[in-house]
Amino acid sequence: MSDLNPERRVQLQELENNFKSALELHGAGQLAEARRLYEKILEVVPRHADTLDLLGRCVFEQGEHAMAVAILTRAVTENPGSPSPWNHLGVAARAVGDLQTATKAFQQTVKLRSDFADGHLNLAVTRCDGGDFRGALEPARRAAQLAPDAAETRLRLGVVLRHLGEHSAALEHLEQAARLGPLVTEAYLHLSACHGALENQRERGLAIKRGILTAPGSPEIYTHLGRSTHPDDVDNTVEWARRAIVLRPLEPRMWDHLAARHHAENRFEGIISCARRSMILAPDLVIPYNNLATGLFNTGTYKSSIRAARAGLIIKPDFPEVAYILCQSAFCDGQPALGWRHWSSRYRLDEAPGRIGLPPVEWRPDLATSGPVLVCAEQGVGDEILYFSCLPDLVSEISDVVVECEPRCRAILERSFPTITVVERSMRDDAELGLSHDYGDIVARHGIGSYIFCGTLPEVFRRDVAMEPPGGGYLVVDPREAAAWKRRLEAIGPPPYIGVCWRSGLSLTAQRTMFYPDAVDLFSGLPDGNPIYISLQYGERGDDLDRVRARLKRVVHEFDDLDQMLELDRVAALMSCLDLVIAPSSTVCHLACSVGVPTIAMDKSNFMCVDERDPLFLNPYPVMRRDEVANPRLAAERTGEAVKF
Repeated sequence: MSDLNPERRVQLQELENNFKSALELHGAGQLAEARRLYEKILEVVPRHADTLDLLGRCVFEQGEHAMAVAILTRAVTENPGSPSPWNHLGVAARAVGDLQTATKAFQQTVKLRSDFADGHLNLAVTRCDGGDFRGALEPARRAAQLAPDAAETRLRLGVVLRHLGEHSAALEHLEQAARLGPLVTEAYLHLSACHGALENQRERGLAIKRGILTAPGSPEIYTHLGRSTHPDDVDNTVEWARRAIVLRPLEPRMWDHLAARHHAENRFEGIISCARRSMILAPDLVIPYNNLATGLFNTGTYKSSIRAARAGLIIKPDFPEVAYILCQSAFCDGQPALGWRHWSSRYRLDEAPGRIGLPPVEWRPDLATSGPVLVCAEQGVGDEILYFSCLPDLVSEISDVVVECEPRCRAILERSFPTITVVERSMRDDAELGLSHDYGDIVARHGIGSYIFCGTLPEVFRRDVAMEPPGGGYLVVDPREAAAWKRRLEAIGPPPYIGVCWRSGLSLTAQRTMFYPDAVDLFSGLPDGNPIYISLQYGERGDDLDRVRARLKRVVHEFDDLDQMLELDRVAALMSCLDLVIAPSSTVCHLACSVGVPTIAMDKSNFMCVDERDPLFLNPYPVMRRDEVANPRLAAERTGEAVKF
């Protein structure tokens, strides 16, 4: 500096002082003052790379991410050989959603400094943001090697391995992340997800509880507890959800979560209370209205449920869940026209499968179409059997019909409708829609001109619920199988033969128990002595029959050579030989009605719209009235009263 003129020396000293002061202010978090000094320096030396880098960081920390990208782009132009501005540019570009620029910046960062753990970590995180978990694996591994005692590097590697399906390997790194950073709630969430994928349900719940214990001030983690709890875990998930509300009482999402936990435990008054709190906090969100309508529906307050659902549809007209609750409430309230109006919302629900390759025209009786009509399957096999009860009506109007069905239904449908073409479901996992029906081949091969969902058939042909449905069943059983079952039943003893099913084939959750009576409660009310009882229970049944036999000394016959889940054609033939079938609303109930057997349905009528009869079948007797709430014990009691021989 001795060769410089005095004025220049003063200027350089001022720049040096400003630079040091800016660094101190920046480090102390005084961003506005630091930014002013950085900008003052750049007025004198506009291409000073280090100052551009630091200004870019400062502007980024002030939340001006797009401006930070512009400044840091200048910094890397002036000093392309320094990893620092490249790393900062990547961070800023990622913040504005420019993952391509961010990826290139982080690649350049680690190219210039291969031992820079943060650079590798940032590259891995950015690739994860873009869904490229395979591409994120190597930088994540390198970051963990360079910084093995950093919670974030272990966490990121665990997350990448989890998304690649390597759950056991992921657990090791996620456990290390939780140990190194016990306050990082994300580690516990991913630990829970890994245990869930490995079907370690108890460990899944424990991971969430560990997160709550170590970071009780993070309410988000509470919202994962219910879905991560083992079915046998007696802990009250409602209480955990309440703790989250204590932390954030003004956050509607926490009240919505508590409502969901109440729903899982059939606490419907709790749902209503939470929904009303959430509505006060967020009157413009649809979820509270959906929760309120759901709670009111399950307490039998149908008119109020309709009002809540209508309010929700004003906020979000295309929200199918609230439309479906409106539909159900309308049927129960004796407003079938309103129920039918919203019936189509069922195939837009989150759990409904996607539909790929359907023709553009949906069939209706008053619509002139060319080519065969495709009847599309929906939901489960029991729903198909129920809705296909209207196939005779369709076939009477349309000569060329193609029916999509679950494979187990194919044989009995082809026997019952020899003039129609029956095809099995073609499913594929679509990247956008998830598990979906793929109609491309079916439509092309059969020249399909229009389609109708099988669940829409009752809307078309049974819209007038006061109309008496056709008598008898619509399915034709295999006569040889029926004869064989008749001989086997006669070998057991003389009639009457009563087939009994008391639950679905799925594991019983708290929500499902509200629809299905306990086996002992049911059989204790049924006549003893003369009737021969045949078990029509399919799928999982636990120790139900063992308890019936031990406590009531009842004989309930089972056929070990009959798979009641898979052999529906044989089950139908067995049912045709029975004098009565007793079942909740399930595949068993719908199949018995469809083969024309007298049936006691331990539920409301189909579509919950009439009492003591059914709008689709002539042979069932539903024991619950449309305006009543679910009550399995009452259903069992009425079933016992209804059985007469």
